[in-house]
Amino acid sequence: PVGFRLDLVEGAVPDPPAGFRLVFDGPIPIEGPCRLFASEEGTYLLFPDCALRIDRARHYGCITVAPGRAERIRGTIGIAAIEAAADDAGQVMLHAAGLTLPGDRRCILIHAPSGTGKSTTALALMRGGFGLCSDDAIFARADAAGISAWGFPSDVKVHRHTLQLMPWLAPALTGDWNGEGEQPIRWQALGKFGRPNVPIAPEVMD
Repeated sequence: PVGFRLDLVEGAVPDPPAGFRLVFDGPIPIEGPCRLFASEEGTYLLFPDCALRIDRARHYGCITVAPGRAERIRGTIGIAAIEAAADDAGQVMLHAAGLTLPGDRRCILIHAPSGTGKSTTALALMRGGFGLCSDDAIFARADAAGISAWGFPSDVKVHRHTLQLMPWLAPALTGDWNGEGEQPIRWQALGKFGRPNVPIAPEVMD
C-alpha cells in the first residue's frame, strides 16, 4: 500500500489555503523570495513560480509549478517534499555524508556545514575502501531494532579545490563550473574510483 502520495501539477500557483498562518517570509539563496505557511493540518511552501502543500492527516503532498518551470522541483520544493515523505514514514533526512565501513555493513555519518569539505572527505574515504552511501543527504530511523541509515544517491558536486587535491576525479566531471566553482560527477561514474554503496535495505548501525 502507498504510504505517502505526492502529486505533481503544472498550472497556476494557488494562494495559501485559508487558515494557514505565515511563519517565514524572506529570500532563499539562489531561488529568491519564499514564504512558509503552517496550520494544524500541514504546511504550505510558496515561491512565485511553484508551491508545495503537505497534508499530514491524508499522508499527501502536492507540488504545483508554473507552466515551463518544471525544473523548479529540483530545488527547495523537491527537497521539502522528500523530507515530508520521510517524516511521514518515521524517518529523518540529515544533512550529512554517509559511508559504510570497509567490509562491514555499519555506517558512519559526517556532519558539517555546506562548503566545509563533506564531499571531499567522503570521496577520499571511498577511494580508501569505504562504501559511499551519499555525500550530502542521509535518511535515518531509530526504532526497537536500533538505528538505521541509508543514503540518497545523487550527483556529487566537486569543487575546484577538491579537484586540485584529487586530480584523479577529472575524467568523471561533467558539465561546466557553476557560480560556486563546482561541477557534478554522476553517481554511476563513481564506481571507477571506489565503492558506491546504496543499500537496498536499511543498514543497521551499532
